[in-house]
Amino acid sequence: MSVVRGLVNQALTTSFGRQVKMIGDIYTKLGTSLGFEGLKLSSWGFPAVIAGGWCAYPALGLEFKRSVGLAPPEPAEKVTFEKEEIGEMPSLG
Repeated sequence: MSVVRGLVNQALTTSFGRQVKMIGDIYTKLGTSLGFEGLKLSSWGFPAVIAGGWCAYPALGLEFKRSVGLAPPEPAEKVTFEKEEIGEMPSLG
């Protein structure tokens, strides 16, 4: 029985080892391929970021822009102006 168990374990180990090697080779080739594609497309990275920012900036809220530092801070004091009398309202009649 132990001889049969040893043979089965050896067969499973060999088959499993081949499967692991095959999967490793596939993912290695996939990673290499994606890496080369990324290098080819990397020249478009900066224009893509600028275009994305151009489209996304108006959608951001004023409070978020202030928290990130993209908008001027809120003034400390609210300035109010008083309406002064300049003269009489002109009439068209």
